[in-house]
Amino acid sequence: MIEIGLLPSETASELLGAWTADTLRQGDLRRRLALDLWPSLPDTPWGISWSQHMTSMARALQPYSHCSPDLIQWTLAFQRPTAAEGQMLAAIGSGSFDQDKAERLALLLTVFLWNLLVVLNQLDELEPPEADVLHALSSELRATTWLDAGEEWHDQLVPHVWFKQ
Repeated sequence: MIEIGLLPSETASELLGAWTADTLRQGDLRRRLALDLWPSLPDTPWGISWSQHMTSMARALQPYSHCSPDLIQWTLAFQRPTAAEGQMLAAIGSGSFDQDKAERLALLLTVFLWNLLVVLNQLDELEPPEADVLHALSSELRATTWLDAGEEWHDQLVPHVWFKQ
C-alpha cells in the first residue's frame, strides 16, 4: 500500500478509493503497480525486476498469513535428529527455539526493510544514514547464502512443514 504514494495523485486516489470500497483485490492492485510503478523502481540486489521480486514476496508471505495445520507446526522447535533413523526431537512451548526458523524469519523481515527503504528513497532521496543502511542491506542480501535469489526465491523462505496430511 505504501507504494501507491509513489503514483500520481489521481491514480493513487483512484486505487485507494477502490481499495477502501473493497472493489480492488490484492492481485488487481499488484497488476496495476506492475504496470504503473514497478518498472521505474531499481532492480533487486539479486538482479530481478521489482515485479518478479514482489511476486516472490507475496508467495513467501502466504504461508504466514492464515492459521492452518501447516502453520501451527511452526510452534514445534526441531532440535536434532534422534538415534533412530527418520526420527527427530522437537520441543514445544515457551522457551523452545528453532535456529533455522528464526533465521528465515529474520531474513524475511530484512527483505521487508529493504523494500521499505527503496520505496522511501523513491519518494525523496534518502539522507546518508538511511542511504548507508539501504546500501548495506543491498550488499548483504546480494551476498547471503540463505537466499539463492532468482524469480523463485520465495521457496527458500517458506516454513519447513514436516507432517503433511
